[in-house]
Amino acid sequence: MGVLLVVVSWTAGPLLSQQAAESGAEPNSATDGTRMKAPAARTLPPAARAEQRVLEQLTSAADRYPSTFTRDVNTGAKLLSSIEVFRDIDVDGEGVLTLPDDLLPVLQMFRGFVLRSEGGDLEVFWRHAGVDRELAAWWGGRSGHFAVLVPSGITQFDPPFELVLRGTARVQSVHLHHHRGVTLEFDEEPWELPGSGDPVLKVRVTVDATRDLAIGGHHEFDRSRYMRVYNLADGPSDYMRAARYFTAQGFLPARDAGNDPDEWSRRVGPNEKMLRTLRALYPEPFDQVLCFGAWPERLGHRDPTLPPGTGTPAIDRFEEAAELAAQVVQGRESALQEFSGRPYVEVKNEPDISRNWAYFAAPDRYDAWRLLADFHNLVAAAVKAKNPGWLVGGPSACMPAVDSDGFRRGEELLTFMDRTHRHLDFYSFHFYEPNTFRLRGPRAHTSTYLFGRLEGVFDLLRTKMHLHGDVKPILVTEYGGQRSPPTDVGRWLFMRSASSHMMRYMQMPDSVKLSVPFVIPIAFWSRHTPTPPRDSFQLFLYDDQWNLELTTLRFFLEFWSDFDGVRIPADTDGPGVTVVALRDGRTVYLAINNLSQQRIVVDLEGAFGPTAPEQIEQRRLYIERGKLRFEQNELDRLRGIPVAFDETSIVKITLDRPPPARGLIDRRTYFADRVLQPTGAETEFVIQCPVEDLAAGVLRIALGRQDGFQGDLHVTVNGGPPQVVCLAPSRKRGMYFGTKEISIPPHRLAEVNRIGVQVSDRNGKISSVVLVNDYHIAAQQNLPTEPCTCAVP
Repeated sequence: MGVLLVVVSWTAGPLLSQQAAESGAEPNSATDGTRMKAPAARTLPPAARAEQRVLEQLTSAADRYPSTFTRDVNTGAKLLSSIEVFRDIDVDGEGVLTLPDDLLPVLQMFRGFVLRSEGGDLEVFWRHAGVDRELAAWWGGRSGHFAVLVPSGITQFDPPFELVLRGTARVQSVHLHHHRGVTLEFDEEPWELPGSGDPVLKVRVTVDATRDLAIGGHHEFDRSRYMRVYNLADGPSDYMRAARYFTAQGFLPARDAGNDPDEWSRRVGPNEKMLRTLRALYPEPFDQVLCFGAWPERLGHRDPTLPPGTGTPAIDRFEEAAELAAQVVQGRESALQEFSGRPYVEVKNEPDISRNWAYFAAPDRYDAWRLLADFHNLVAAAVKAKNPGWLVGGPSACMPAVDSDGFRRGEELLTFMDRTHRHLDFYSFHFYEPNTFRLRGPRAHTSTYLFGRLEGVFDLLRTKMHLHGDVKPILVTEYGGQRSPPTDVGRWLFMRSASSHMMRYMQMPDSVKLSVPFVIPIAFWSRHTPTPPRDSFQLFLYDDQWNLELTTLRFFLEFWSDFDGVRIPADTDGPGVTVVALRDGRTVYLAINNLSQQRIVVDLEGAFGPTAPEQIEQRRLYIERGKLRFEQNELDRLRGIPVAFDETSIVKITLDRPPPARGLIDRRTYFADRVLQPTGAETEFVIQCPVEDLAAGVLRIALGRQDGFQGDLHVTVNGGPPQVVCLAPSRKRGMYFGTKEISIPPHRLAEVNRIGVQVSDRNGKISSVVLVNDYHIAAQQNLPTEPCTCAVP
């Protein structure tokens, strides 16, 4: 067995296949799933001890200084949100505040400094080595409540750390603050063997390489929908250097929200130099997304009680801002032609929070969602009038958790769709995972999307579009994990979440037209600033001499670099395990995403016809004892394939010849006639679908309730016997929202289906009901010509 092993900052520790050997099984062989002995206690590595020490210092600081705590809304975990460091300071011209030395080791645990002042505007600087550097604004308020960011990229601050305040004001307080809160508990699991305290599960995966799989009519796998990075193609020279690397891995630029509207609105004529560069790097044009983030200050709102900033136009300047947006698109089209960012325009980046759309800060005086819808409609009209062929959409929401606040967020998003669907061409959203090591808690629900919640969100949005009779594509213009440090553990948390989401979008080609992992090739805008960002999003970092330094985030791109082909059917019996399979000639790719919360070994059963595997390879990306591991291994069998805790793995099978074609499975989704129905009584949903050539049906029901459901889910189909689905796993603290799937025999389905759904608990919601049907198409037949379930071309 040949092995190519790449290990970052390697330390001794057994691989998962070696753990199987410790239990008496051969490497790459099936285990019996019994509990394997946990590794003996050992000394934590230096990086783990350093993290533990910082948390101890943070706990001590929280005891010594006035501090504010909060609790996670789902888990109930206690989180430190702020520490007060200064109070009642008068500034007249310039004031220098020296941060206590005992806070320097914990400074990077916070997002920024929050200042409350009265009497005038202040500028805030960081004095370092005798040089004053202005700190970047985090957010601000004209009422004297504003925040600046802690300098990034520095793990240890040397004393003295001085804040320099310039202006005339009375500073009531200065706090170190983190908007999500900081845990004071040290988690040893990333530094151990994750999942070692639980049995290794034996999982079966089936793949049929003799059939194609079409999802809503899409059977060709289009890499350009998934293999993307951030920013538009027309970056400066540093970005172009990074682009030569990521394009070699099969990735393309996708989206940017940092354009200067005034600058681009004045562009006339082609930028020949940039076009030559782009055409040399990208032989074919590709879809991109131009997003607006800020507007010129002259267009900003003038309400002194709202957060300031240039992200929110004044209501009476909406039309002027819309016209400026149209001019920006026109300017980019003139200068960059096929690389202008076409065809997509997002009206506003993440406007569903008040610092990006200030009207949310005063709900008693402004209907922020209505104003947002009105602004989207005006921008859509203006852009399309000047720029035929461009598509306009939004809302680019950063909090699309439709179950939030008892499904109030879902109702707000649906109302936004009611007000905009005649004007917009697509809808867009952002999905981020918490940067906790375990995405699921044993006693409380978490904010993860990855255990049915994501499908519930999409089913609700898609059902609403079908009820409108106006189905539009969805763009996921950012996704991944929340910001975490540029360490092996931090980058793995991001890559774990990004791969998990990507595999789910791969199964939604009938709705998701484009999905963009939040991978920043290089933060070129921070060149020559005192503290360029250093976090888990960065593919390249600047070194001390401003050279580009490739980070271990490269493994995410290299992992997915050759995943391509035609979709083929794949399935698994593993709970929390997702699989996607492709066939490219005589090569079969199987991606396995293991979110079972345990380690697994996979027995792969392949339908290859008369062909046989000639070579078996496994590509792995996982964490072990705090170290990121990227491996490419040769296997000698399709049984006992090891997959670590939360690992995404790709098995590449090279056959001795292409398998024969035996037909196609056409998978289509059909939607019910209503959404967001209350629980507590039976509700009937009606779903229409064709039944000719129907081979299998799965009913997917999305439901949610605070603290889960005490009763079970009862479902009837066309008056047949009730089926009962146990909801005991939902009975945990926090908001439960997920999906339950029920297989329906084809003979039980009709062209018009009446679905009875009942849960006895009140105060919950059945948010959507959909039917996912598989139709067998013979090899000589074509795909049906009936309209697809989505408008994605």
